[in-house]
Amino acid sequence: LFRLDELSDDDTAGISGVYGFPHGLVAVRRDGQLYVYINFCPHQGKSLDWNPGEFLNYDKTKIICEAHGAVFNIEDGCCIGGPCHGEGLMPVAVEIRDGAVYAATTSDHADPAGSAQQ
Repeated sequence: LFRLDELSDDDTAGISGVYGFPHGLVAVRRDGQLYVYINFCPHQGKSLDWNPGEFLNYDKTKIICEAHGAVFNIEDGCCIGGPCHGEGLMPVAVEIRDGAVYAATTSDHADPAGSAQQ
């Protein structure tokens, strides 16, 4: 997906063109931890980024959906405010090998669109 050192703490990246994830992915690095979610708001199925690759609020403590202002925890993807309160972002399991981030080879996650890219 990308090299881990390309993403500093309190930074985000939008990742597109990943097989099986037609909506793309959101990567957030916080306090040395990496969180990856499908770039898909549970409210209306829109992309989250308010500018390409930008997903966080002003103080970089929450993920914000550009469409209707839903607010999500970075650490668990749970919506804590806005129109999809109580729902959550879909996490994507990743593996870090030799400083590179890869989508884990598991079927535990699925894009909400229901089908992989052709």
